[in-house]
Amino acid sequence: MPVARFEILKQVSYEDGRTFGDAGSYERIDAIAHYITDPENLANSSVIDLALSKRNGDGQVEFTGDVTIIKPVDLAASNGALLVQVPNRGNRSVARLNLTPVVPATSSAVEPGDGF
Repeated sequence: MPVARFEILKQVSYEDGRTFGDAGSYERIDAIAHYITDPENLANSSVIDLALSKRNGDGQVEFTGDVTIIKPVDLAASNGALLVQVPNRGNRSVARLNLTPVVPATSSAVEPGDGF
């Protein structure tokens, strides 16, 4: 499902500029991804009730999703890896990978844990 537009809401220093090893400091980007998809495309057939969704003038279904990115300020200092989490009901379960508790869906916190 392609992203039609990426709307950055906020871009701030993460953890007050704390450094994490050789990668240095990070920034947090909060955004909204605007998606558009064709409910008639066979690749989307497993999406429950997509065919029942409201369509735009072109017959496409539009929807949005919250996005939070934590990225090194200096990308040249990074290792080039990207860890992606697809939230399940809004829970930030990726926190389990860096020794932090699961943050409630109502929280906007992204805890650094052990700095992983």
